[in-house]
Amino acid sequence: MMIDVSDLKAIALGVMIILVIMVSKFDSERMGSEVSHRFSGAQPGWHDPIG
Repeated sequence: MMIDVSDLKAIALGVMIILVIMVSKFDSERMGSEVSHRFSGAQPGWHDPIG
């Protein structure tokens, strides 16, 4: 069974998309708790991007 380069590209693209979705989900959950924590603290500059 031979694998085409286009197949490899499609597989790599799919894996990258899955990774991006997982990371963004994890990030949004972490960011959500971080933002709500900062809101409860009422600190200025809560909208600054977090590394």
